[in-house]
Amino acid sequence: MVNNEDMFNLLVQRIVDEVIKRLKNRPKTALVCFTGAVIGYTNGLNAMEKLRKDGWQLKVLVTDSSKQVLDLEKIQKTLGVDQVYTNDNAFELKDFVKTADAVIVPTLTINTAAKIAHGIADTPVLTLISQSIMAGKSFICAIDGADPDDEVRAQIGMGKVPAGYRKVLRDNLATLGSFGWQLCAAADLYEVCAEKPAEANTAGAPAAEVKPADPQPAVSAAPACDDVILSHIVSRKDLMPRKGQKVVKVKKDAIITAFAAETAEAYGMQLVRE
Repeated sequence: MVNNEDMFNLLVQRIVDEVIKRLKNRPKTALVCFTGAVIGYTNGLNAMEKLRKDGWQLKVLVTDSSKQVLDLEKIQKTLGVDQVYTNDNAFELKDFVKTADAVIVPTLTINTAAKIAHGIADTPVLTLISQSIMAGKSFICAIDGADPDDEVRAQIGMGKVPAGYRKVLRDNLATLGSFGWQLCAAADLYEVCAEKPAEANTAGAPAAEVKPADPQPAVSAAPACDDVILSHIVSRKDLMPRKGQKVVKVKKDAIITAFAAETAEAYGMQLVRE
């Protein structure tokens, strides 16, 4: 005969099982914040479109600079959102962010990176980001537009960054990483958000994840090798064209992303600091 305590425990277990089942089947949600960076914008938008097709529920927030340089109508149509939020109504997203799985920044400007790194929240958008940081939300950020070492920046005539200023910009990104943010290239953004393992993406756009505050993989003295990855943040996309090389050199102060380290191990590459 089943007693009342057994019945109660059975009922509790069924409730727990149902809650877990619903949580597993719940679509992921994210606040997507575009700042006014053009570098990496197309890849960042494509990544968000893939997440939408995967079933993610997205809310889009843009800075004032985004309204000047990005096509907001295209963003709204591509991501299938009912509206694009701005500084004027960013406060309406406060409750959504509380339950969102992540805050995603597909485009990051130098200015926004600097303000966030130094705790400046002088607009409603930055205030919402600041509150999200203090609430411990998960952040995933494509840094192409804020990276002084980005190759596109050099191609458009902004590659002659003085060493001192370059350090300032790098330090800002490292500070964001110390907040626990996952920093990556825009081309890698979808795989990072979708948590695709490095081994599962040998043909398409590679994944990257970086936490600059984490210990870096051990590297040894460099053997003879002329090929050096010049990027300050080394992602999986930097390694994929070098498949087959046993030794890959990086700059002595480079930040090696988690996915880059996994890729190097998977393909038998030795990462060496110059």
